[in-house]
Amino acid sequence: MSGPTLDLSQMQFPSDKATLADLRKLYPEDFENFGPPKHGGDYIERVLDLNKGNFASMFDWERMYADWVFRNALGIPCRVGGMVPNEGMLEDAADTLTGEYVRIGWAAGEYQAEELVRRIQRQALAQAQKFLGPNGP
Repeated sequence: MSGPTLDLSQMQFPSDKATLADLRKLYPEDFENFGPPKHGGDYIERVLDLNKGNFASMFDWERMYADWVFRNALGIPCRVGGMVPNEGMLEDAADTLTGEYVRIGWAAGEYQAEELVRRIQRQALAQAQKFLGPNGP
């Protein structure tokens, strides 16, 4: 029997609004020239490289943060590592997202970026509450 899981399809993330214009703004060299990028390599692979602080990294951080908030509220362990997400993990993930939203330009500053993170948190907590019932925390 599997336990409660977060339904990501019911979540709205700031990155859901990513457009080609967003990618063009961050990676103009790949859109200014026809043909393969001058730097070589696969464009999509480079854009989606998780170690370069880009869209894919942010996509993963958003979803991981939502999952951690959900699991923390229910006291269930992470899929990887087997530990229940703690407040320090949640704070680190929120800080990472806050910085990314400002860096990418989806938030004018830290306060606005923190509000985007809080929206993710509220959605994940709302899903957790369904499993906790009316008497949950």
